[in-house]
Amino acid sequence: MSDSQTTPTEEPVDTLDAKPPPSSTTDPPQSPREVPSVNPDGTAPLAGCDAIAVLPDQQGREILYQFGDAQMNPEMESLKDEVDSILITLRSLFTNPQDPWFQNYFGTLLTQARLGLTGEKPRPAMAKRTLAMLKNEIMAQGANSLRIRYLKNLGMHVIAQALLLIVFIVIPIYTYHWHNDANIPAAAQAETQTQAKPQDETRDKAQDAGQKSDKKTTPNADKKSAKVLIDIDSRIGPFLSKEILNCCTLWIGCCIGVWLSVCMNPPVSRFESLQLMARDNLEPSIRLIFTGLLSIFLALLLNSQIIVIKLGSFDVNYFLFDFKESLIIGMFCGLGEKALSTTVSQRVSQFMEGIK
Repeated sequence: MSDSQTTPTEEPVDTLDAKPPPSSTTDPPQSPREVPSVNPDGTAPLAGCDAIAVLPDQQGREILYQFGDAQMNPEMESLKDEVDSILITLRSLFTNPQDPWFQNYFGTLLTQARLGLTGEKPRPAMAKRTLAMLKNEIMAQGANSLRIRYLKNLGMHVIAQALLLIVFIVIPIYTYHWHNDANIPAAAQAETQTQAKPQDETRDKAQDAGQKSDKKTTPNADKKSAKVLIDIDSRIGPFLSKEILNCCTLWIGCCIGVWLSVCMNPPVSRFESLQLMARDNLEPSIRLIFTGLLSIFLALLLNSQIIVIKLGSFDVNYFLFDFKESLIIGMFCGLGEKALSTTVSQRVSQFMEGIK
């Protein structure tokens, strides 16, 4: 044996065919999650799975929140509730999302929601102060603008309904009564005179034969025309009575009273009351039709003496026979539109209890 031992030579390792070393107990760090380059609304996205995203919907009427794993503190939760409350009020005030006032307020609301809820350092206190100023702006500008627009829209519906009633009901009935009062009494008088006229038996039959024949035909023609006019009056008279004419007058006065009632409503003093104002602002046509029908129903109750009202020397129960009184009662019903429904419902309840 020799003192020196030969050591085996190490073969070169091919790095291309080399297998990866076994996995260790700790995994290597993973690459960060890819974030889209831009949000649907054009704003820069927030990195991290725990970020809060505040985005508008496609119609621009809702604010959407994406929380992920984020946790909001009480101040941020209070800000979110206030943003949602203001948005509900705005949607009740402005039904059209394309309204410039709504778009302006919605953009400010969305900006403040992002300021107080998103980013590395949200600022909910600053956002709340801005929202307080936004409420004051809505109260000062938006509420008054909405009130004026509603009054204009309601006034146009009042004029439209009044013109329809005047053209299709009031004028035909008035024309009928004017023509009827002028022609039927004369024809009836001619018929009476013809029937009451005594026959002169001592008159000479040979004299004035032509004049005698004319006297026979003329009364006969008057008699026939009188019968026709009286027959027409008996058939369509009930449908063209003056009571129906005064009911139309009552309806017109009611529409005028509703418009005056809206004008007399006090302005809203608190932001929370704006929802009540929007709830009271019904569709103008529906509001006028509802109040008008209740007024007609009340008029029938008064005319039937189911309800008896007397104001001084003025007997309300017979107002349907007078044009001026019908207009006044209609305006009273429109001005008291809120109490009108209560009064009618109470009378109906009393009637139903009497049946039981």
